[in-house]
Amino acid sequence: MRQWRWRVAFLVALLVSGWVLTQVILDIELDAPRLSLMAVLLVTAWWLLFDQLAPTAPRWAVGPARPAVPRGQDLRTQRYLSVIENHLVAGHPDRSLATRLLLVADGTLRARHGESVHTPEGEAMLGADIVDLLHLPARRLTKSEIERCVQRIENL
Repeated sequence: MRQWRWRVAFLVALLVSGWVLTQVILDIELDAPRLSLMAVLLVTAWWLLFDQLAPTAPRWAVGPARPAVPRGQDLRTQRYLSVIENHLVAGHPDRSLATRLLLVADGTLRARHGESVHTPEGEAMLGADIVDLLHLPARRLTKSEIERCVQRIENL
């Protein structure tokens, strides 16, 4: 709104100064409507040019991909935690934890390096601990093995 006030004030100042210049100083009789129309056209053309050449910042706001939630209410983290806890107390090991770790590793590799866990380059980046999860049969992982796998994925 301030820009329009400034522009209207500039137009009024231009009209008054043009009228004073032509009528009083130069003693030229001009049509007031024609002088006003000429001033409006010139100022409008100048405004259009000025608006097109002025650098403007983007007018959008980027919000977080996932909103922050209070401690203990993040469902995704709770699901991963329950998979880890179930793996640690299960009577016989299954592949659910290995599958989750491989999905996280694959997503991280694709996002950061454009590779997959199934490519030789991806396997080289993952390291032996995570590649064993991919190829070996299901086994119970210790807490330290799980922590090493998670840290390896974080450091990709």
